[in-house]
Amino acid sequence: MSTPERKPLARVASPLKYCSYIIFTGALVLACNNSPEAVDMGEPTPTRPQSPARQPNYTPDPGCQGSDRDFAHRALLHLQGRGARGVHELDVLARAVTLLDNHGLDGRRTVARALTQTPNGPDPRYLRQLHTVVEETLELPRVGTQAMPPCHATRFAAAGEPSLAAFVGDNPPEVPFGAPWGLGDLIESSLRLDDLRPVFLARLLTRVAAPVDGNNVAPEDLERARRTNFGREFEGVFLGRKGECLGCHSARGSVTDHANPAYDRFWPLADLAGPVFGDSTEAAFFAAFRYAGFAEGNVAPWGADLCGEVQLGDSGDILHIPGYLGGHLPAGASALTVVEHLRTGFGELNPADFETGREIPAKAALAGLVASRFADSLWAAFAGHRLTLAHGFPRNRAQQEALAHLSKVFVESNYSVQTLAIEVVVHPALNQAPPGMCGDSLPANLDPRAPLPPLLDAMTPDRFPAHPGNGIGDSVVRLRPYVLLDRLSEAMGWPTAKRHPFPFTWEDEALYQALGVHLESIRPGHREPDWTSLLVWEDRVANATDPGFAGTIIDPQGDTISRIVDVAYTDSSLTVEDTLLALRDRLLQAPQFAAGEADILGALTGLELSATVTTVDREVLTDGLRRAAGAWLATPQFLLVGLAPTPTPAPRIVLPDATLASLCSEYVTRLQPLVGPTLSCENGQLMLQLSTPE
Repeated sequence: MSTPERKPLARVASPLKYCSYIIFTGALVLACNNSPEAVDMGEPTPTRPQSPARQPNYTPDPGCQGSDRDFAHRALLHLQGRGARGVHELDVLARAVTLLDNHGLDGRRTVARALTQTPNGPDPRYLRQLHTVVEETLELPRVGTQAMPPCHATRFAAAGEPSLAAFVGDNPPEVPFGAPWGLGDLIESSLRLDDLRPVFLARLLTRVAAPVDGNNVAPEDLERARRTNFGREFEGVFLGRKGECLGCHSARGSVTDHANPAYDRFWPLADLAGPVFGDSTEAAFFAAFRYAGFAEGNVAPWGADLCGEVQLGDSGDILHIPGYLGGHLPAGASALTVVEHLRTGFGELNPADFETGREIPAKAALAGLVASRFADSLWAAFAGHRLTLAHGFPRNRAQQEALAHLSKVFVESNYSVQTLAIEVVVHPALNQAPPGMCGDSLPANLDPRAPLPPLLDAMTPDRFPAHPGNGIGDSVVRLRPYVLLDRLSEAMGWPTAKRHPFPFTWEDEALYQALGVHLESIRPGHREPDWTSLLVWEDRVANATDPGFAGTIIDPQGDTISRIVDVAYTDSSLTVEDTLLALRDRLLQAPQFAAGEADILGALTGLELSATVTTVDREVLTDGLRRAAGAWLATPQFLLVGLAPTPTPAPRIVLPDATLASLCSEYVTRLQPLVGPTLSCENGQLMLQLSTPE
């Protein structure tokens, strides 16, 4: 099938800043030496002070920018869910950025785009990562009574083409697609179409198929509970607003406003929530999410398989509560009404609507909340911090400007996840250098340890008045659970972990919950991994053997340690140390031992590092490498994102898929369709030619 043209759908201070890392039994401990200081907040004002006009072009503060090599390290983790295959891959990508920049092209953006796509379509690792981000943003339950594994996890042929997403975007729910599909297929199809609007529309209906159940309760009471459950999820997941918070925090005023910007803790975008919520009661706002007379019907939205069925029409409302959502709703309104309002809003929304002081139509405001919420969620997935507080609003000017910019980019690009993801990945706040790297080049008024405004940790000015900005410490965060699991599988050459327990069940649900995978909303552990989770992780990876995950494996090469051992025995000059450095390169992209590490590895593995490989039994060598891998997999260098490895020479053993020649050839193929100049490889070095040879 050919790719359909996308249409506008108008139709119907963190503690890390002052902390050091200590590795203790393979887990991460933080040693901190600063304590917060009190700050006089002054008296709040009851109404929003006039915000200065925003600049038409967003120019974020650069802080102290890291190197192109550091950028490549982070971009691979964010966009493909893997570390580099070794230092050679970082070198090739860094050279690509430099070459493109030197010829007037945006090197980092171009390289980031190349990581999301191949000449034959979207990169499969990018699809897997962003599919997971979308699922996490929608808070799809993976277990429990509201989970729908057949709908979310089954894969039909429709997932491989953008036509499914285009159809859902252009047709009303009562028109069937004509081929089997589920929500998981639609997410992938939307990523291929690069337009996320169909997913938002469909999820509003598939959600109703998994209700809150109850026994020995009156039908009216059960219906109220279901509406409340659906409605509050809609507020939190889709809108990023809660009606109960709007009385104290709205774009028209907040109890944390202040006329003095130094004390102002409330920096909203335009008034998007006002037109959507109005002065409605909670019961009126939730009325559109009725279950009685709507769910358990005979019409599968767009013909979806195993995702529930609904009843068309406006009958069956047993509560008879007049609804309100962006205006008064007709009697018997349902989630179908919300779908059509959102569809219309997507077409009406103007990117400029995110600027303060604009009057926005209700349906456009609804779409604006959805777009802004997703932009904030994608930022949080990569940066580890939201641009908003729990009430849904930014806390300072830097966050306000960043959120407005990302929201506008998302809308201007026709809701392109790829464009938004690249915009986040290249943001200066995610690409900071360690303190001292910029020397005297920073302005004198900036703290070299925290040269950014409080964009990542908005609480810094109150915690540390003497150092109110953010720095690289605020960008060092735990890898998201599935990124960590995928990084493990990709580095070791194993199948990845499944996203849903289908078919059959999970391989290791205890591990997933310990790492913080969102299994279901009633399990609070998914919000923050803790010390116990590190011990569970260490237990699972200690012997570095395939855990038996049953997910997909892309470009299978085989077990990494077995491959290194195979290469090592082909050269009688190679030593045990060479095999360990090759493995360290694959896992940490740092093929050089730290002080004292060689002695520790010798004791841990029972191997003599200076011995030639041919004098060591193959099984003994393999077992020793797995012991070393288990230790490296539990280090901060593997568990965290933010700090990039220090450049070091390549090891003597490099696997075939990680040589300079193979990597250069791969990235020439990826980059060439994106640039005008001709790219080529010479002795493994990426070269750029301004004019095409005759």
